Amino acid sequence: MWLDGRAAETLAWRGGGEAPIAGAIRGVRSLCAWAGTVLLVLLGYVALALAFSFPLPLHLGTHLLGDPGGDTGTYAWNLWVFRHELIHHRSPFFTSTLFAPFPQPAGLSLHNYTVFADLVALPLQRVLGLVATFNLIYIGVAALNGLGLSLLARHLTRD
Repeated sequence: MWLDGRAAETLAWRGGGEAPIAGAIRGVRSLCAWAGTVLLVLLGYVALALAFSFPLPLHLGTHLLGDPGGDTGTYAWNLWVFRHELIHHRSPFFTSTLFAPFPQPAGLSLHNYTVFADLVALPLQRVLGLVATFNLIYIGVAALNGLGLSLLARHLTRD
């Protein structure tokens, strides 16, 4: 039997006081309200990330936000080489795709590797391509940074 909030709150526990189910229902409602608020804040930050990166959203699969010869190109290469090494059943922390005078693969453990972004990109790259995947991750990271900042501010101000 499902109880609405008022019925659950009026239940009396044998020992007196409020029934345990009433507290559980209030907790679920509180969690749903919090999740809804977080989702709205996240959507707001996605909208801001899209606005601040405009006109990139119109060219997700063909353009990069920065110079491909600089950091933007390095991070796009990170996505590509990580997947390339995994597809060829090799460790993504070593690569033979660099022009280097070494007989063994070059180590990437000290490289500014973005492993989490690379893992997120794995299923997307095959479907969307490298450039679109890179741009979506860029926009997603900007939105998640804003959400994280909002959650931190809420926690610190107890609001």
